[in-house]
Amino acid sequence: MNFALTLLATIPLYILACYLLLPEDPRKELFDPKCGWRFILGRIVEERAAVAILFLVLAVHLLEVASDHIFTGSADSLFGAETFTAWFKEFELPYWSAAIGANGGATALSPLSYYLAVVYLVVHPIMIGFVPAFLLFSCSRRLKEMAVSYVIMYAISLPFYLFFPVKNVFTAYGATTPLLTIFDGIKDGWYKVTTENNCFPSLHVAMVVIIAFFAYAYWKDARKDAETAVPGKGRGRRGDEKHRAWFFAFNTVYAASVIFAVVFLKIHWITDVVGGLVVAAISIYFGIRYSKRDEKRQERRAEQQFHGAFHGNREESS
Repeated sequence: MNFALTLLATIPLYILACYLLLPEDPRKELFDPKCGWRFILGRIVEERAAVAILFLVLAVHLLEVASDHIFTGSADSLFGAETFTAWFKEFELPYWSAAIGANGGATALSPLSYYLAVVYLVVHPIMIGFVPAFLLFSCSRRLKEMAVSYVIMYAISLPFYLFFPVKNVFTAYGATTPLLTIFDGIKDGWYKVTTENNCFPSLHVAMVVIIAFFAYAYWKDARKDAETAVPGKGRGRRGDEKHRAWFFAFNTVYAASVIFAVVFLKIHWITDVVGGLVVAAISIYFGIRYSKRDEKRQERRAEQQFHGAFHGNREESS
């Protein structure tokens, strides 16, 4: 299967998803042929801090991938080659011995194999950009919380990737994976954005859990608005809630599929998945907590500025 053609074929689907899932007001502005680009630029400028944070996380990740061989070599010289991978193999031996078997895991490709390979290698890269962009156009608060959560997630994970290298499952066992069978020839391109040692904790799992959580929070916000709507004037809000419910459902299926895929495709260890879940929980908790503190700090600053301007006007009038 040609990866580039598959990727291009899915882009129109996500444009359609954005059109169907966005609330009415931002959807009209975004798809306005005359001023849609102004709306996009305006939102980027207004939320420049969150956008900058997201691009910073991406830049740090690519830098880590480029320098991974240096840190992996240092870890191997200190602790022995593949010491940490050997721990994982020993700990999870009963499961992987049964899953991989004597033939190196080579099995006939099923529809499930194709679905999970496409979700992992095509849908996931699009979604990690699509969801923040979606929130950029529709919910500033949740975008900021997600951006901070991403920073915490990567700050926790980075030391493990640099100093605790664990090879992915199919490399460690010399097994085959449906991923590279379906997307033949993708391995070199794949390792430009990740490494075979970036396993614990699973960044895929942590990211999709964070995405699914904020999709839920985004939907929950609409439910609260609908409950407090004035009778006879809440139709728009109830429609908004429906759009957000679909957005949450879509992201829940996507997140569950990715978590299942990383094990089914023999990429991540089960321990990686557990680690990713823990990292996601910590990141979400402190991401929301920090954002709330920052919001209160901005409110106090605005209140002080208001009182300062008010007293200044009174002094001038007197």
